[in-house]
Amino acid sequence: SENVKTIDIDNDFMIFRKEIKVLQTVEPTIIAFGNKVYNLLNKHLKPYEYSKLIGVTHYAHYGDGCATHEGWK
Repeated sequence: SENVKTIDIDNDFMIFRKEIKVLQTVEPTIIAFGNKVYNLLNKHLKPYEYSKLIGVTHYAHYGDGCATHEGWK
């Protein structure tokens, strides 16, 4: 799989913050699927914007046949 390009990361996080606001939550627990997502969230979110940031292994990391889009089909 190709890496997602972060051309306008500031705009992406502006949208993410709006989505959190729509949910009417204060300092939510955020679960990040995969190290890349965890690292992006950890880098771009302020500590006061969430109570916990939890990283979990993305299913694609396991690499067996069903962990790919083709295997799932």
